Amino acid sequence: MYGRCSKQRGQSLVELALFLPVFLVIITGIFELGFFFLNYIDLLDASREGARYGVDLDPASVYPDMDCETTTNFYVTIACYSELSFGKPLNPSNGYDDVVVTAYVVQNGSVSFRYPDYEHYGNQVSRFSNADVNEFAKIGPCAQGFVIVEMFYRHRQALGLPLWTWAVPDPIPLYAFTVFPNATATSETICP
Repeated sequence: MYGRCSKQRGQSLVELALFLPVFLVIITGIFELGFFFLNYIDLLDASREGARYGVDLDPASVYPDMDCETTTNFYVTIACYSELSFGKPLNPSNGYDDVVVTAYVVQNGSVSFRYPDYEHYGNQVSRFSNADVNEFAKIGPCAQGFVIVEMFYRHRQALGLPLWTWAVPDPIPLYAFTVFPNATATSETICP
């Protein structure tokens, strides 16, 4: 009887030794994936908050003040608010992190005016062309303004284990955007 119990204990140890590395790989992968999605959701929420904040602001209000604390500039205000809403500092020195703000006026289903794009750190440009805006802004003859906030962020792996860094790129570029209507962008065009 004693011999059989001892063999079962040895078998359990062998099974544990075989299964433990696979289990640890799965668990660390779940953690890395969780941190990745957390950063992506935070980035998406920050772009939404910035666009929502810019809904009632006037894109024609461009002033030279570029200080986030005291600015009245439409673009800088939205970019700063988006970055603050993200909760993690963007790293402009990595050549990727940025906030891009664009405002459009669409009438009769096509872009009638595009305000100058604003790149907060100058690392990125808007990924939206006038044709892209025309695709989703198929509205009637009334002019409609839009503000688009695009955020770029490089997600670094949280655990940084070599097991994952050789299989998954580190850092992983993240991109999120939000489009909201902006009524003040259409002040010069009245619906017939």
